[in-house]
Amino acid sequence: MKPTQAQFAAYQQIFDYFNQRLFDNRLPDCMLSFSRRRRSSHSLFTAGQWREEAGSVTSEMSLNLKQLGEGEPIEVIAVLVRQMVHLWQERYGQPSRNGYFNRQWAEKMETIGLIPTATGMPGGRRTGQGVKHYILAEGQFTQAFLEIPETYLWPFRPEGFEGGKNEERSLKVMYRCAGCGIKVWGKRGIGLVCECGRFFADATGETKSGLGEKVYHILAEQYGI
Repeated sequence: MKPTQAQFAAYQQIFDYFNQRLFDNRLPDCMLSFSRRRRSSHSLFTAGQWREEAGSVTSEMSLNLKQLGEGEPIEVIAVLVRQMVHLWQERYGQPSRNGYFNRQWAEKMETIGLIPTATGMPGGRRTGQGVKHYILAEGQFTQAFLEIPETYLWPFRPEGFEGGKNEERSLKVMYRCAGCGIKVWGKRGIGLVCECGRFFADATGETKSGLGEKVYHILAEQYGI
């Protein structure tokens, strides 16, 4: 199979797989694409972006190549599924203006195990402008990702950004809370504190408590640690 065919066949397989696992196969087909925007790593959903000669319109999901090149597969696919929630809301719900994430969108995200938060951490604002998300370790999305056939994943990852210089790809590891056992993914060597007040440990069992000052103050204020 030629590179273009292989890459986009995998793209479509990923979409179809999560459509079936998380949306009961109710999402309509859409245009899947990649984009290279040097000033942003954001991916986009655009409703009704493409029109056929017969008159029907199709929405578009675009994944940023910088994100695809640097992110772990679970992170990149989580972004794709996030756009699929927008497609679900466009078809069956009531989307807000562009760039605003409303309560209906946030609740649908939570049902599939992607937790909306403005801070990127538990407890952040769920709606409004600039809402991020984190992956719930025991959620439906995580379970579906762990069971996805490896042949569905993109066979090609882009290399070289910011003027053609390859950036070092961050290695992500899983951390488990020493108290309640919840799991999260993060860069190797970071320090994390759980909602329950205990520190997270990496795969070696070593707890990571070396929090940056800004992060520590946010968590201290939020959880009283």
